[in-house]
Amino acid sequence: MSQLTIYVDLSRPASSKPLKMAIAQVFSAFGAISVEQPVSSEQVEADIAVTDSIENAKRLLEETKQTIIVVAHLKEKDVLAANKFASLNPDRVHSIHYFGLCGQEQMSLVVLLLKIINDKSGVKINPNDLT
Repeated sequence: MSQLTIYVDLSRPASSKPLKMAIAQVFSAFGAISVEQPVSSEQVEADIAVTDSIENAKRLLEETKQTIIVVAHLKEKDVLAANKFASLNPDRVHSIHYFGLCGQEQMSLVVLLLKIINDKSGVKINPNDLT
């Protein structure tokens, strides 16, 4: 299988650079690479896209056909809207709190990303092995 790719599009400028770097670091630890656009000039889609905005997620749904989209959120007020949006597109969109809070205690962004990597690559990574 070819190398997995991730596109990160965070809309909140105050937090985006460190979070974007951390997300890319998680992916690179498992052999994936970060890309600058959701669809390359050769019309190749990113395997996974992470955003913190429903508007960005809607745009990504329109621009891509197979990319898995993760809507990550930090604030409790964003949970309901993100969960509702994800439920409308369950095969392609996931809603997750960055740190597994707000009713999502069994899952965090990193654990969800590892699950998606496992599913897309066939390589089994146990999140418990990371501690």
